[in-house]
Amino acid sequence: MNRLLFSLLLLLPISGSGHGIEIDSSALRPLAPITVTFAPIESTVRPVPAPKPPVTTSAGSPKHAPLDRRQHRSREGWERIIPTHVKVQYAGGMGFLSFGAGWDYGRKCQWETDLYLGFLPRSKAGKFYLTATLKQNHIPWDIACGKRFSFTPFYYGLYINTIFGEKFWVREPERYPRKYYTFSTKVHSFLFIGQRFSLHTNRNRTSRLKGITFYYELSTCDLYLISAATNRSLGGRDIVGLSAGVKLQLF
Repeated sequence: MNRLLFSLLLLLPISGSGHGIEIDSSALRPLAPITVTFAPIESTVRPVPAPKPPVTTSAGSPKHAPLDRRQHRSREGWERIIPTHVKVQYAGGMGFLSFGAGWDYGRKCQWETDLYLGFLPRSKAGKFYLTATLKQNHIPWDIACGKRFSFTPFYYGLYINTIFGEKFWVREPERYPRKYYTFSTKVHSFLFIGQRFSLHTNRNRTSRLKGITFYYELSTCDLYLISAATNRSLGGRDIVGLSAGVKLQLF
């Protein structure tokens, strides 16, 4: 209705002296504003929490647990001379059984120095003999398998062995012609490679036994290499020996 009246006013001439049509102003009152309200609709879907961001290092890159989890445990004072581990080894040119103690060192304990005392029983050599060995190991890699196991795919080293007894000598006795023997029968040097499997029992606790390691090695000595160079009939089984052992980690 308001729109119709407004259209008629536009069509009529408007002048000060003419006859106009008087329109009640009350009919042209503006309409009251209309207010529209919306009630919130309740939702039954719960918001999904945002995933936690990965732990990052100071450089901003994600932090992952390293495969090689070896850590050097520093010691002070007289504690440094206490061996970090003990070992028992079977065969390897060191005797029938050898018992040793040693020290591991380096940023990731990748170096080991061991001292062994072994024996040859009468049933193996016709007489009981004692042996002594100084051994140096290098373990470049160690792969963690879960929280309590690790595997060393490759390690290597060398050791020097001596046997006690009048039958063995460093320099050939006078009863032999000069330079009849070109090597010593008392002291021999060995090269070896091996693998390890470790169980870490109490890595972060105060228990005395920190871990148990089982290992095996393939080794050869200077005498075997000289014999292979002068005798082509010797094969790999004749110059390479197999040994195995157990290591108990104390520190």
